[in-house]
Amino acid sequence: PRLYDSHAQIEHQLNARNWGLGASQTSIYGGIQDWQTLKDLDPASSPELSDIITPYGRQQLGVHSKSMADNGLMWNLHAEVNRFTNQDHSQITGSRLHGVASVEKQFGTQGGVSLLPRLSLNSASYQLDQASVSGRKTYNRTVPTFSLDASAVFERPTRIFNQDLVQTLEPRIRYVRTPYVNQTDIPLFDSAERDFNQYSIYSDNVYTGVDRISDANQVTLGMTSRMFRADTGIEAMRLGMVQKVLLSDQRINPESDQPLTQELSDMLLLGSASIFPNWSLDGAVQLSAQNHRTERSVIGTRFSPGAWRTINLAYRYTRDSSEQIDLGWQWPIAGATPGLTHLLKDSLAASGGTGNGAQGAPCGGTWYAVGRLNYSVRDKRLANSLLGVEYDAGCWIARV
Repeated sequence: PRLYDSHAQIEHQLNARNWGLGASQTSIYGGIQDWQTLKDLDPASSPELSDIITPYGRQQLGVHSKSMADNGLMWNLHAEVNRFTNQDHSQITGSRLHGVASVEKQFGTQGGVSLLPRLSLNSASYQLDQASVSGRKTYNRTVPTFSLDASAVFERPTRIFNQDLVQTLEPRIRYVRTPYVNQTDIPLFDSAERDFNQYSIYSDNVYTGVDRISDANQVTLGMTSRMFRADTGIEAMRLGMVQKVLLSDQRINPESDQPLTQELSDMLLLGSASIFPNWSLDGAVQLSAQNHRTERSVIGTRFSPGAWRTINLAYRYTRDSSEQIDLGWQWPIAGATPGLTHLLKDSLAASGGTGNGAQGAPCGGTWYAVGRLNYSVRDKRLANSLLGVEYDAGCWIARV
């Protein structure tokens, strides 16, 4: 590891209150975070570490509140003040006050069709310790976003391999509109490009954090089909595909200073199956819309014959970057039946016992072996590995 993180957080949830818009719930929180970078200050002495960028440490204080009105109207309020510092004194430091507010309402009709319009406002104010490239130390920006999420669930009975199943067809369309706001001179304190996956492709913003809000005039189209066992409701299979369409150029591009003009994003193909007892299979493929080839893929299988017994095997491929095989597991190796002490403790608590001493069962638990091996096919060696043991006593846990 080249970066060591130290942090502490505290959060307090206030009692639910009624502010005239329905039941609301509010939390206040605070935290500190610091990073130690194992990097020689002289780049010539460790050239292999010259590309390490020291993350920002922070001190933060915030409040978050949400409410659901009787008519289905949902609103969220989130405000936070941060102080950003950096071990690398060449980086710009400063303070940021930001607030995010949103309101949405679900509209549903018979037949499984639903509409979710949402309006949000993201506002931030910066006070920098050093002047930016443009010579400014203060910045203020406010960005509104409108989105409309439409989805439907259709189903029909079917029979495959002598099994009665229910098949669904679930289309989803999401439109997002965010106007362009120039944020070039604002430092990247906690923002980075999102990974491309089935969740981020539906998001409003291509960045995480607060410092960058991407402009958007886009539609995301997705289709999923699932099969459930008619008698148990257990999902046996799932297939899906999703792709994003830009209706206009995206001027804030995390990969380049030039606007993003490609209309079609890469396509995601998703699938999972649980046909055999105790076994599951899932995979995802990212297909390039420009080069018509696989850019990334992952396929994995899991064997889980019972609680606290799991073995995972996965293959991950990223073009021109990595190819890895990943093996992970958790398995009981000695001691009591897994979960038995938890069941005894819950039963005693329900009957008024304490689960300790003369009033209940003594502490006694299970030894587990845990591990993960990540093998790099390109480098022909283990990229990283983790081996450990865990003792779960029911009322305390120790891990090495």
